[in-house]
Amino acid sequence: MRVILKAENIEKWYGNEKTGVQALRGIDLEIEEGMFYAMIGKSGSGKSTLLHILGGLDEPTKGAIYLEGENILLADEPTGNLDEKTSREVMGLLRESARAFRQTMVLVTHEKEIAGQAGRVVTISDGRIQSIQGKG
Repeated sequence: MRVILKAENIEKWYGNEKTGVQALRGIDLEIEEGMFYAMIGKSGSGKSTLLHILGGLDEPTKGAIYLEGENILLADEPTGNLDEKTSREVMGLLRESARAFRQTMVLVTHEKEIAGQAGRVVTISDGRIQSIQGKG
C-alpha cells in the first residue's frame, strides 16, 4: 500500500531540553492509505501529542512530517466518555465514513476493545513506539 503520511525521528519537548518534558522520543511511523490505525497507551504516553503533530495542529521540536494524501480522518479519544452502546455506534459511523469516502483513519484510545477494531495497533509508551501490530 502507498504511504500517505510519514513521521521521521519526531521529538517533542514542552519547555527546554534541560528542565522541560520530552513527550515524544524519536518517533518513526508510516501511515498507509486506506488503513485504520489505533494508537493506544497510558495517559501521558505521547499518543495525543503525536496525533496533533500528524494532523498539523502542533509542530515537532525535531524531525519531519511528510504528507502525500488528503483523506485522513484523525480522532482523539472519540469514545472516551461514552457508554458502551454509544461507543459502538460512534465507531460504526467512523468506520462507515472511512469506507464511504476512502479515508485513512488514525485514532487515539485507551480502550483495548476500540483498538482491536483497527487494522493496525500502534502501542506508545514513554514517548516511544513500542510495537505496531496488525493485519494488512
